[in-house]
Amino acid sequence: MNTTPASYVLKPLSLAEILDQAIRLYRNNFFKFIGILAIPYIPLIVLQGAMSVLVASSTVDMLNAPTPASDPFMMFQNPNYWVGMFGSIFGSILQFILVQGVATAALTRAVADNYMGKSTGILEAYQKLGNSWARLLLALLLAIVIVVIISIWWLIPCVGWFTGLGMLAFASLVVIPLVAPVIVLEKHGATASLRRAWDLGRIRFWWIIGFVFVLYLFSQVVVTGPTVL
Repeated sequence: MNTTPASYVLKPLSLAEILDQAIRLYRNNFFKFIGILAIPYIPLIVLQGAMSVLVASSTVDMLNAPTPASDPFMMFQNPNYWVGMFGSIFGSILQFILVQGVATAALTRAVADNYMGKSTGILEAYQKLGNSWARLLLALLLAIVIVVIISIWWLIPCVGWFTGLGMLAFASLVVIPLVAPVIVLEKHGATASLRRAWDLGRIRFWWIIGFVFVLYLFSQVVVTGPTVL
């Protein structure tokens, strides 16, 4: 039983302490956390694989045509191509909502409980979300709209070129990942969670940018390095 006072557990941590605590949590609950992410991820992988097969089949049909070179647009006339393309787009949106949203919220719940000394199972993590998934879904849809608006702003000559990329990176790398934890842990609504995530990112802007950069380097060492080898 964990007897550590909450005031001590929730003390501010340095970057090194956050990474150390995160690695400890994931090491001690590896299969549990992987299982939480696997629930939405495995069906999505099957869906995306099926859509890729449809797009590939349309390409094979074009190559097997009697005169493939005479009609380079034959692939676009194949219904399998369009079903695969629209299915892939739908799968990407669904992946953003389910993985970036619902699964991340359930993982946040499990991580927070385990950090406080409580044991939360895979299905229990989803059950503890309650009706917060509806607020989370609405917040993610609003986030998609905001990203689209920023992307359009980025196309504006001069002012958009200089500010759009930074705004898009800040929204994608800082604000949106904070939405699920804010809703789960602080019980905010959809619009309030976006505002809260923005404020949290703005208050510690350079610290968070440095933290994201460290995580990027860490992922390159852990994932990209062994892949290249």
